[in-house]
Amino acid sequence: MLKSQRIFLLLSLISFSPLFSVNQSITIKNIYHHRGSPHAYDNALELGNIAFYFSAKPVIQKIDSKLISGNMQRNTYRIQGARLNAEQQAKLPIITKHYTLALRNVGNDVHMIVSYNAQKVASELNTFDSISLQKGVSIHFLNRMLCNVRQPYIPAKKKNRQKTVVIDCGHGGSDAGAIGHDGIKEKDIVLRVGLRVAQLLKKANIRVLLTRSSDQDVSLDARTSYANNHDADLFVSIHANASKNASAQGIDTFCISTPLLHNENQLSDSICGNVLRDTLQLRADESKRLAQLVHQSIITNVKKQYSTVVDRTIKYEVAQILLGSYMPAILIELGFVTHEQEAKRLHDQSYQNLLAASICDGIVAYVKQ
Repeated sequence: MLKSQRIFLLLSLISFSPLFSVNQSITIKNIYHHRGSPHAYDNALELGNIAFYFSAKPVIQKIDSKLISGNMQRNTYRIQGARLNAEQQAKLPIITKHYTLALRNVGNDVHMIVSYNAQKVASELNTFDSISLQKGVSIHFLNRMLCNVRQPYIPAKKKNRQKTVVIDCGHGGSDAGAIGHDGIKEKDIVLRVGLRVAQLLKKANIRVLLTRSSDQDVSLDARTSYANNHDADLFVSIHANASKNASAQGIDTFCISTPLLHNENQLSDSICGNVLRDTLQLRADESKRLAQLVHQSIITNVKKQYSTVVDRTIKYEVAQILLGSYMPAILIELGFVTHEQEAKRLHDQSYQNLLAASICDGIVAYVKQ
């Protein structure tokens, strides 16, 4: 083999290594635990998922996998060059009826220990680039008994059951969200709009639940777990945008797209890989349809009165609020609080009511289709 060929082969192996290149120092920035419905194991594919944000692309290796007692499976993974700080350690271990997860610093690495009943549970890992281009890893815990039932897995629904929509008013409490002109706070705007959306949906005979109905702290994973625990049909998260560019303005809507998630077969059980992939694809398709109806409703109605409003279109992103919701889910950015004119509109009650009515119309259109 020629020297140039050896160099090319070496570079190729580095470029296509299973989980990226080695980093000397990786910070675990956040850990989110999105719980599934705890009372419906027989009819729930997704029992929960634990998602990690890293400061850089991690290198993860499975270093041990064995049955420790009876049917209990224990997998140990090494996250090379990572460190677990005190704040993250306080969130651990994660213990549920179906699985447990622990992390510990070992030398220059972090070891992740995942345990579950191998007869009832399977684990699948995905990697992704999240908002702000942080690197993410998500461990999905799945009902092994349902993996071969159908693809994608669709839970049984009661006939004529009233639809349930969870409205998520972003931020709240100590988290003000974006702060714009004249001290306008994102958390206040989205709460008013969200409460109005809930009122209108109830009039349309749609059951509505709110992740918060007052100025209170609610974590991201508590919001998704709340929706999952109540077997919601739709999840709509409402936010307002911000930018260092004072001229940035407009309305956009986000939903998840499966090409953004990368299955790591060498780290997964693989028995549930196909059904999880197909289930996520169906949810992504439905989320896109919901996003199109809601976004178009907002843009059409708002432009009738405010012709200069900018349509920033539908975008695809792996936000934790979308990743952890086990139903079609969207995130709406109502406008920029950092844009002087748009901030004034967002602060106006009549404009908030217009936005709320438009969101409601889009949700009702989806439910009726």
